[in-house]
Amino acid sequence: MKKSFLIFVYLLSFPLFSEQIHFRLTNNQDKYEFIKNSEFYFDTQKDDISYYRDNYTFRETSLDMTINGNRKSVLINDIELYENNVVFPDSIKDSVWTLKNYLDDIRYNKNTLFINEPFWKKTWTQISVADYDEQGRDYFAPVTLKVFNVCLCFDPNLVFDTTNVIFKSIKKENASYLIEGYVVDNYDTGYPFIYEYFPYKSKVIYELVLDGDYLYFCHHDKILLTFVRTNEEMQYEITNYYTNNKCDKSKFTWPRHADGTCDYENRKTLVAPSSSATNVTVSKVMSVRENLKLRSAEATSSNVLKIMSAGTKVKILELGKAETIDGIKSNWVKVEIISGSDRYGNKLKSGMTGWCYGGYLE
Repeated sequence: MKKSFLIFVYLLSFPLFSEQIHFRLTNNQDKYEFIKNSEFYFDTQKDDISYYRDNYTFRETSLDMTINGNRKSVLINDIELYENNVVFPDSIKDSVWTLKNYLDDIRYNKNTLFINEPFWKKTWTQISVADYDEQGRDYFAPVTLKVFNVCLCFDPNLVFDTTNVIFKSIKKENASYLIEGYVVDNYDTGYPFIYEYFPYKSKVIYELVLDGDYLYFCHHDKILLTFVRTNEEMQYEITNYYTNNKCDKSKFTWPRHADGTCDYENRKTLVAPSSSATNVTVSKVMSVRENLKLRSAEATSSNVLKIMSAGTKVKILELGKAETIDGIKSNWVKVEIISGSDRYGNKLKSGMTGWCYGGYLE
């Protein structure tokens, strides 16, 4: 079973004042003669930075940045924060993350592209001949995310320029990662969430949650963005789905949560909406029987707000649709948390509401 990690992120957006970020070389010192004593500084206000990747492997990904007054290129994997010994686990760094809503569309034969990324509707018929690939497809590509030890990069496969967040510090506390960073590069990508959550020349602090093959961007207990682990084959099929309305679903490795569950498996069967097969009733106080996801809606495909640990007390506010999940007949219920903790032992906020499956309450 894969481990889960929590990265606390509190999103701030205020003007960026000049600050020095201290880096050091970790590999190939002889390659960088322009870096003295294997260390250098980056000025968040005066210097600029660009991100270049070689191909899907990201093994030769580099930062083109100002070092000692000169424009130089440094491989991301050759540097780290000078005053920081904390690094991300390979399960985060070695993955390419893609927005979850693409997989939702493909799995359930929907198309919400123009809803979630409305700028495509305007530009779809305005793409020039130069923007077609060798197979003649419109040069659409899904949003991808890469996380390194010194930065994170939103990279829509070079269809548009990238958005880069350079880290100032990474601190680990128990199962948590506290990350402070600066948005040093943000081109006109057209993606609404990038401007909303990552304003150019701003200071940000993130909360990330790694849950198996899922990576959540959070702010004050609210999930802002949900990414899933993908590979090159899946990226190709996602692009093919939206540009040609064709997709080979057999090429997908559907993501799983850390507890082994998968949102995309046919594990449930709808039953009559009026049937309440368990003892869940409105206003009743019940306890969580085992780790249970608190969701934004009454569906396993909805966003996960929290994972409630066994023993958490909830009050039922509303009965939802009845379903059979894993052989258990019950209703989805809207609940209010009374007391308890999440799966990491952190105290849950009393009064928080959401949906969960009533079959796992007692």
